[in-house]
Amino acid sequence: MTKRSLFSLSFTALLAAFLAIGSPLLRVATADQPTAAVLNQEKPAKIAATAEPVVAKKPVPPVLEMTMRKPFMVYRDSRNLPAKPVDAVRLFETDSVFKRFTDDAKLTAWPIGEFSVGALPKNEAAFRQVLCAHAAQIGADYVVLFTGIDEIDRNFPVTMNQQFYGAKAYRRVTARLGIKCDEAAAKKKTTKISGFLPESRAEESGLRVGDIVKKVDGVSADDVQYWCKAIRWKVGDKVKTEIERDGKTVELEVELTAG
Repeated sequence: MTKRSLFSLSFTALLAAFLAIGSPLLRVATADQPTAAVLNQEKPAKIAATAEPVVAKKPVPPVLEMTMRKPFMVYRDSRNLPAKPVDAVRLFETDSVFKRFTDDAKLTAWPIGEFSVGALPKNEAAFRQVLCAHAAQIGADYVVLFTGIDEIDRNFPVTMNQQFYGAKAYRRVTARLGIKCDEAAAKKKTTKISGFLPESRAEESGLRVGDIVKKVDGVSADDVQYWCKAIRWKVGDKVKTEIERDGKTVELEVELTAG
């Protein structure tokens, strides 16, 4: 056998041995690595797993112009009044209409909060609903709107800038002493009893015609604080009443009647 033939046989044997030993290694190495087809199948899954979830957007309700969380500035003495049902709040377009209503109904209402703004609302109907809703939350029975510049200046004198829209919230006085006052004495800021209202409990409580009422529930009868307290009174409550009778001071506990 020639040297060339021997070299060829040796080379062939070595190559066969290498392939026999190396092929398992190749199989082990490739077994741990995914093929291109597997990679292509896994890519979409990985992308889908890492992508941010799509959140459906909720419809945003339209924002009513000039609607604030608390549009009414509540007066100090009127805070923490019990809320009223929204449908119980009555709205009046002007103060003259409201005054005519209170005179005809022979009732008293006291302001408990106010609101003014230097712009006109785009949706006035919705704006009125919002005002009534907030008025109910602060315990109001009535809302009076002011839209005229002169009317607003007269009712909101403390505002520094020009206002174009305003409102006041009122609460009805539902319980009173149940007395009639002498008109001549009232002009002199004196509360002199001239009679009693129907179903009044004042006379049964000890009041007499001719008595001069000095204090009710600790405040003067001609003081604004009288009405600030009166809006919290309830029918059947009894209040300490200080009167002047025949030059003497008398204290009585008077049961309140419907106003």
